[in-house]
Amino acid sequence: RNGVALADLGPVEQVEVLRGPQGTLFGRNTSAGLISVRTRAPDLSAFSATAEAQIGNYDLRRFSIDLNAPIVEDELGLRLFAARETRGGFLDVVDETGAVGDSNDRDLTSVRGQLAWAPSATFDLRLIADASERNETCCAAQLYDPSVVNGSAYSFPSPATASVARQGGLGPGTEAEALARLGSGDFSVRRGFADRAYDQHIEDAGVSLEANWNIGFGTLTSVSAWRDWTYDHGQDGDYVALDLRIRPFDGESGFGFETLTQELRLAGEHGRLDWLVGVYYADETLERRDGQGEGADFGPYVVALAGARMQRLSDALGGVDQRIHDRFEQESRSLAVFTHDIVALTDRTDLTIGLRYTMDEKDLVANFRTDVSTAAALAEQAAAEGLAAYGSCDVTAVPTDPTERAAVASLRTFYCLGDFRTELDGAPRRQSREENEWSGIVSLAHRFTAAHMGYVSYSRGYKAGGFNLDRDFGGVSYEGTTPVAVDYQSGFAPEFIDAYEIGAKTSWFDRALLLNGAIFYNDIENYQLNTYNGLNFQVASVPEADSLGAELEYVLRGPIAGLTAQGGVVYAETEYGEDTDWVQRSVNPITGALTNFRLPGARLTNAPLWTVTNAVSYERPALGGAVLARAHLDARYVSSQNTGSNLAETKVQPGYTLVNGRVGVATPDERWAVEVWGRNLFDENYAQIMFDIPLPPGAVWAFLGARRTYGMTLRARY
Repeated sequence: RNGVALADLGPVEQVEVLRGPQGTLFGRNTSAGLISVRTRAPDLSAFSATAEAQIGNYDLRRFSIDLNAPIVEDELGLRLFAARETRGGFLDVVDETGAVGDSNDRDLTSVRGQLAWAPSATFDLRLIADASERNETCCAAQLYDPSVVNGSAYSFPSPATASVARQGGLGPGTEAEALARLGSGDFSVRRGFADRAYDQHIEDAGVSLEANWNIGFGTLTSVSAWRDWTYDHGQDGDYVALDLRIRPFDGESGFGFETLTQELRLAGEHGRLDWLVGVYYADETLERRDGQGEGADFGPYVVALAGARMQRLSDALGGVDQRIHDRFEQESRSLAVFTHDIVALTDRTDLTIGLRYTMDEKDLVANFRTDVSTAAALAEQAAAEGLAAYGSCDVTAVPTDPTERAAVASLRTFYCLGDFRTELDGAPRRQSREENEWSGIVSLAHRFTAAHMGYVSYSRGYKAGGFNLDRDFGGVSYEGTTPVAVDYQSGFAPEFIDAYEIGAKTSWFDRALLLNGAIFYNDIENYQLNTYNGLNFQVASVPEADSLGAELEYVLRGPIAGLTAQGGVVYAETEYGEDTDWVQRSVNPITGALTNFRLPGARLTNAPLWTVTNAVSYERPALGGAVLARAHLDARYVSSQNTGSNLAETKVQPGYTLVNGRVGVATPDERWAVEVWGRNLFDENYAQIMFDIPLPPGAVWAFLGARRTYGMTLRARY
């Protein structure tokens, strides 16, 4: 899961990027590729120690140590790694008093220990245990002006933003003074607003045991692993300094999972056949706690924003924090058998056939509890306005008269927030799903010469379906204003990918130049889109999506001694399928408005047409050979992309380029080294995600990429 991927792994031995569906070589299956990271194993023959210190802007301080010690030479060894890192936040945050703090900082402690045992030439074992802890503030967002960021037509400050300013949501003072804090509305302002901290506490721990045993006709590999991850967080859910939407940091909100996996593989060779068979089992318990709600300013704010008609809502809340207390627990079990076999048809031609059969089961128990219901106040208000038939949160009941329709939409926008709805309260809501699916690969590769190889491949990828761990009122039906049936079904379908690729891998000039290219096409069924429905994020299935493109990559060594260059370019045309009634299934749970109507025929979310990378490294002796001088520069360009799940024009991130670099010196034996480095050297301002929230309505926020950072690293080895 993403949170684990952000951990500090310590010294890394190898990073492998595997494109396309995976699942016939090892472990868990993936539908679109994976990144395999292997940490450095203990050295059984020599003692070594490495200490590293980093300092940088935003008060970056990082210290780490890596110790390797043979216990029994060439048989038993130990490696220990520990790191401590802190850094200030790169986004200023203005609170309700006008005071300025920061958010999006870093505070990480991690340790990792490894034990390697090789009692014979035919058997080895590797035990790894790790633990980490984070105490950070994440993630504040910036209110921005789309007309400045991407040129879309937009009124800024919007009426909603001006209303927030008048109420003090952008800090104290007059409306003009509050709005002035927004600056130009560009991402360079780097300013957010909050009345509560974005605190988070993460604990992560795991153990894995890998054993390899050569049994004569093949090698038997066993990988056993356990991981436990917990995440508690608080959040200012409205992203302004008013106390509107809240998630207090009190243990009521967070995630956690515990996973146990066991993998067995047997691989060997027989004549022209390289073969592998395996079995994989995973057992996971996933839980989510949600304690969001409305703060003390919510009632007065909606009265000020929408008028006296909302006074009943304000009175129903009584000026206190309104909370929900939702609990989700999902049990998942997955069992798979797989094989990956390469047949040498000739001395130059290989046929690869891989196959996997996966059996997935998931069971979900959801418990909902709501402190305050506003259903009675909504029915009373609707009756008072002559709209008694629409005094519920039934989005299928809509007046035909435009004026009445607008009035009902206004009422429901505030009265029907999910935090006020009690239809799901009571007995636990249970769901189960079971899937049995095939996936695999077939490819043909031919070596035209020792330096030139071409291939064609087809692979079938599978990603299991699952459940949205959130409130979903799509299964609630009404008679008048009374809910009469609740069919809580929050599941989404499995995703399948048919991936086709033709390419070549070549080397030139005695391997001075490596040049690889490929043309690919991916046909996706039930694309799992994490979409925002106007109230919360939920995975929705898009029946069809596709990706067609080409990529080219190179590695160049020389012609100058010590110079290496590498890079690549990808062009990818992606597209959601045409509407086959799937747009109608994604609606705003408050107003009933369609949320994905822009998607059919459009490019996928976060999918640039062009991605270009380049890196240059240079190393040469200096000072008469006393030191090695090093320099490195890399750049990554992505063309414009829409970061919003609903593809609103206000969420387009224009193309941008990130440049990183470092220069340093080291002794030839690497006993010590010093580097000066910088990331995002030109201080590019860009958004990773742009999004809406229910309150205040009509405004847009963005989670920003990191600013320019720079610093120095000192490394010593023994």
